[in-house]
Amino acid sequence: MVTGQQIGLFLGPLYSVYKAATAVACARALELETGVRCRPVFWLQTEDHDAEEIDHVWVGARRLQVPVRLEPRCSVEHAVLGDEITAALEQLPDPALWAQHYRPGARWVDAFAGVMRTLFPSLLLVNPCEHPAPGVHARALAEAEPLSALLLERSRALEAQGFAVQVPVKPGAPLSFHHPEGARGPRHRLDSGARPTSGHFSTSALLRPIVQDTLLPTAAIVGGPGELNYFAQLSGLYQAFDLPMPMLVPRARFRVIDVATRRLLDKLGLKPADAEAPDLLSRLRPQVEPSPEAIEKQLLDAADAALVHVPLPDAVKRTRGTIARAASRVAGRYRRHLDTADTVLAERVTKLQASLFPHGEPQERVMGLPTFPGLDVLPHVEPWSTQVKDVFL
Repeated sequence: MVTGQQIGLFLGPLYSVYKAATAVACARALELETGVRCRPVFWLQTEDHDAEEIDHVWVGARRLQVPVRLEPRCSVEHAVLGDEITAALEQLPDPALWAQHYRPGARWVDAFAGVMRTLFPSLLLVNPCEHPAPGVHARALAEAEPLSALLLERSRALEAQGFAVQVPVKPGAPLSFHHPEGARGPRHRLDSGARPTSGHFSTSALLRPIVQDTLLPTAAIVGGPGELNYFAQLSGLYQAFDLPMPMLVPRARFRVIDVATRRLLDKLGLKPADAEAPDLLSRLRPQVEPSPEAIEKQLLDAADAALVHVPLPDAVKRTRGTIARAASRVAGRYRRHLDTADTVLAERVTKLQASLFPHGEPQERVMGLPTFPGLDVLPHVEPWSTQVKDVFL
């Protein structure tokens, strides 16, 4: 039962942990159902070179960032944590778990893997940089033309049915990245017609599952919605490499609700899913009738109606002036009350959405695990479920 993710600072967004927990829970379930030993595996995506994608994590409202010290386009497999990690650890609510692994001089991959092993002892972690697959790359190079033709044909079929193609394919281009200076050197996507015979090779997004399932007896792959979508492109590629297509399993999805967020939900009379509504504030804002101006006018109209029969003009004038000043004060207090209530409402909605739908994104795609010390989602995983589940702390 295989899943995986790029290695990132403090495990990156929460969905990395959700993937691992899903693999563990589904491996147990599959073993119970079939009687066949099933092992959860986490594929550490260390071949990638996108340092800007992994050098930061959100811990609550704070964005922590630690530089990835690499030459451009070099695989993150070779990145080592610098002294900056110490300052980042000091900003965590509970740094004990993280400090055991994320420390100056440690490799990024070892820090990531160390925390994953601590959280999920049954999880087998595989680093593809330690398990080269020269046969797969040799075939990907030699058969670049027919393999790209297969992928393009499948892409056209998907588009004809109205589906978006997740990974673009270049006609005739090999699916391998080339490191002309060796494994520690920069990696480059090969153009059509390129057939290098020396150097080191690493996988693209479409070739990675082929390498993975060549090395492992994969029964199923756990992934997020975007990942599973691009497997729709891969049926022909699996056939070309004589591999069975694995079962695709959606990762578990959660909303984590801490004590403060639960109080906000109660005060606003909302359910956790309501936080994703873009017009939430306007929906909660009461329709005020009458307005402060209308109240002031009603008081003055009532005064005029009462004073119309008073025979003393000076007395009417003085009384109406007093009533007008009082009506203005009443309207002003009412206006301030409305403004204060609206400010409080806006602040509550902002806090709620920052917790459950930060930056307009699902919580799992932004927040990191250090945001919620002690969070254990494994007991909450329902194998094969696609529903978003609320976890209350």
